[in-house]
Amino acid sequence: MQTLHTTTDAQRDTTWPRPDDKVALRTNKATARERDQSGTARHFLTPENVLHSGGVRESLRDLYDRLLAAGSERGGTFSITSAVAGEGKTLVALSLARLMADDLEKSVVIIDGHLRRPEVHNILEVPLLPGLAGCMRGECGVQDAAREVNGLWVLPAGGEFNPSRLLRSATARSIVDEIRQAFDIAILDLPALLTTSEARVMAGWTDGVVIVVRADSTPAPAVLSAIESIERQKMLGVVLNGQMSRIPKWLDRLL
Repeated sequence: MQTLHTTTDAQRDTTWPRPDDKVALRTNKATARERDQSGTARHFLTPENVLHSGGVRESLRDLYDRLLAAGSERGGTFSITSAVAGEGKTLVALSLARLMADDLEKSVVIIDGHLRRPEVHNILEVPLLPGLAGCMRGECGVQDAAREVNGLWVLPAGGEFNPSRLLRSATARSIVDEIRQAFDIAILDLPALLTTSEARVMAGWTDGVVIVVRADSTPAPAVLSAIESIERQKMLGVVLNGQMSRIPKWLDRLL
């Protein structure tokens, strides 16, 4: 099976898209966890300790500059997703949102779009309910469900057992307009594009999409399929996760 060791591999494929931005990040496995004595899984890789790396911070700043350039003067709504699970997209989304909230004089919200398997509320230690699913059902407003955590707004996923049916409702389709009215910048953390249909639906609602790819892991055909599932004008960039924090020359050539 072909994997993306470097984007030099991608250059050999003439169908490989050339988004506006490529960012290399050096992190440990974003899904890494340890268990305490009670057996409960506990995250030890968080946005705060990832952002201790100056190289990662600058890479993320380069990414958010590109996102803001693609959005409106006020900000915009942006999806962070991947082709397959385990690429580190949730950590990238959280770290990006945390940095934008710290750097910019704008209201920033991180939204957990993992309606089947919510995760953001556990990492940021906020209640799961009310959340995005409840807003889509018309049970509460976005501002009622969002919580502020040290200057960053958080909209957890809420509870939903049938996301595909929920997303077909008129209330669900109007949720992005409500989010735009409530916040300047929204970062939507989505499931993998090739594993759930709702990821593709919600990505289409936002202003732009960034795909996270794990170096030396992700099958290249899967990444190509994921990118092809997104409207080309909405494809804003690729984050190559697990690489050095400084963007190497072979990656810079694709810009």
